[in-house]
Amino acid sequence: MTEKRVFSLANDSNIGEYNLNKQ
Repeated sequence: MTEKRVFSLANDSNIGEYNLNKQ
């Protein structure tokens, strides 16, 4: 459970960076 939560957080942050670079 905890591992999935951490992975999800890391994934969200990666998506945020991707969107930042896209603009």
